[in-house]
Amino acid sequence: RFTASSTTQGTAMRRFLCGLFALQALLSTSGVSLASVDDTLEQVEDAGDQPLALEVDRLMRRRYPPVRFTLNEELEWGDFSGTDVTTSRTSAKAEVLFPITGKFFGSLSSRYGITATDFNGNKDFFDVPGRTRTPWEALHDFALRLRTQYVLNDSWSLGLAAWTTSRFENGASFSDGMKGAGAMIVSYRFGDKAGIAAGVAVSSRIVDDGASVNPVGQAFWNIDERHRLSTSGLGLQLRSRWSGEISTFLYGRYTGRRWRLDDHGEGIVNRGSLRDRKVPIGVGLRWKFRKGWRLRADLGLVAYRVFKVTNEENDSISTETANAPGVFGGLLLQRRF
Repeated sequence: RFTASSTTQGTAMRRFLCGLFALQALLSTSGVSLASVDDTLEQVEDAGDQPLALEVDRLMRRRYPPVRFTLNEELEWGDFSGTDVTTSRTSAKAEVLFPITGKFFGSLSSRYGITATDFNGNKDFFDVPGRTRTPWEALHDFALRLRTQYVLNDSWSLGLAAWTTSRFENGASFSDGMKGAGAMIVSYRFGDKAGIAAGVAVSSRIVDDGASVNPVGQAFWNIDERHRLSTSGLGLQLRSRWSGEISTFLYGRYTGRRWRLDDHGEGIVNRGSLRDRKVPIGVGLRWKFRKGWRLRADLGLVAYRVFKVTNEENDSISTETANAPGVFGGLLLQRRF
């Protein structure tokens, strides 16, 4: 429900946005650079698609299962200059949501994933000096995240989050791909109809020294009792609920990850990194087949995908872009308690 007039709401929102821009300017003059496109993609992935702020109301009403375990399997295929590249990724995530006080809530989660890439026997997929084995080996992805949220009133809430991640190739160490980040997020709900969460995150980098400042956030709009439009990373998702058990999804987003490559043995370049940027467009079907259990299947096209290897100065060493749209599929199994 609304707790203030539309004029007051508009004034508060304008002040918040002005303060957000002022904070970015202050950080920039203090030696913290504004985010590049790649930094923003990484930050969105690390911060998570659904800020805790938009889950608080369900926690308060005790309708939201406090513990979630998720297993996910993804498979992608693409043609890169005549080379069939197949990527498979397996990941597991555990998260617990908990009340601290009547208006103060928290969330602790951890995630691990491993990505394997098949280059169809082409060791020369990347033209990089000094690399005679496969272009890259298995890629590891670890994350630990803590989020807190304080509910100010029926409309406003304030969130703080901190997380650490490590993404690295086989042969590189855990610390090579490690970085830390923190964020402050302010959320506003327009009753049960819509909500927005926006804020700023500051993070270190896995290759060069220094830090970057990134905008983070999410929004949703309940179009009617069946359809919900929301942001999904740097993209949009339309969810349609057809029954208490069946929901479908239509989405498109721009996403990316970055891994620290091995330079301890047969390295590509000193402190090199691999970037994987893509635009998946897909459909999903979710089935609540038992109480507390969810199964989701996804299928779609990868409209754009590029692999890029950079050195410690972020200079491009080699780049490969898909010749045509690829395909992807995925299965997700979740248990909620």
